[in-house]
Amino acid sequence: MGLDIYIIDLLTNDELFHDIIDEADNPFPGHICHKQYLRSSYNNGGFNQTVGNLINQDLYTIFQYKDDYSSYLDENDEDSAWGWSPTIEQLKAARLRAIDVRDQLLAIENPFCAQTISATSYKKTETTDSINFFEYGHNAIKIVNKEIESHKNKPNPYGLNYSSSMGHFWLKDPLMITAAIPGKDIFGEPAITLIYNMTADNYKFYTDMAEIIILFIDHAITMRHPFITWSS
Repeated sequence: MGLDIYIIDLLTNDELFHDIIDEADNPFPGHICHKQYLRSSYNNGGFNQTVGNLINQDLYTIFQYKDDYSSYLDENDEDSAWGWSPTIEQLKAARLRAIDVRDQLLAIENPFCAQTISATSYKKTETTDSINFFEYGHNAIKIVNKEIESHKNKPNPYGLNYSSSMGHFWLKDPLMITAAIPGKDIFGEPAITLIYNMTADNYKFYTDMAEIIILFIDHAITMRHPFITWSS
């Protein structure tokens, strides 16, 4: 799940959803986003969360999205797309904000990512009163070794970086952790936030997307009656 944003021209009866475009027309081939479509997943790697953690900006701040000026594409059909028709002035202002986001991202020398780890809600086998911390660390290592062993002959179809009821695992790409900050999760429960370095390839996804957002807005400016759908 995530935030999906499309741009269409109401006056040309453009098709609503353009998940795929001609690669020759895409300066960032292989990227999930392009000049007609933007996406931010809700997980830790989504553009909004990752870039928001870095510079306190995201797609919401770039487009200045507000529920009160959105409407259905077809006012008689509540299942139709939800979004709004921006003015040229709004698009030009959004373009300036997008350029600022791109420039801020490109200026970061050591990009960090943050992931908050809280106690799993799937099962609770111990209380803090009964934990022997030496034993707890030993058992945690046993869990990791068991996960590694289980994937030797039977690869996980969802990849080797995943979360489960047993914990969070980065078996293929171990994190380069710089800090572990105690605090609380979104539910107010005790948690640890891991701060780790992004690889150059991973960070390129976000800087490329910042460029794509500018292309998306440029494309919208060329339309006679642009309509931005906002599905979250």
